[in-house]
Amino acid sequence: MMMRLFVDTEFTDLLDCELLSIGIVSDDGREFYAERNDVDLTRCSDFCRVAVLPQLGREESAIGPEAEVSTRLTQQSEI
Repeated sequence: MMMRLFVDTEFTDLLDCELLSIGIVSDDGREFYAERNDVDLTRCSDFCRVAVLPQLGREESAIGPEAEVSTRLTQQSEI
């Protein structure tokens, strides 16, 4: 049986982009969410500053540097 994954990401900007957050949900309800805390926020677009940044930081256990987010994602056995 094929599993579908639904992915949502947020980036600093559309042209010079750096990943801020990633969320993944499988069609059976399993979830992964992570935010990076090592991003240069001065690179964020105006839209990102207004619409995205205020939404981040709500789930402390999801926050970490790029290497930690990458490790968590590749080792995630939940999805």
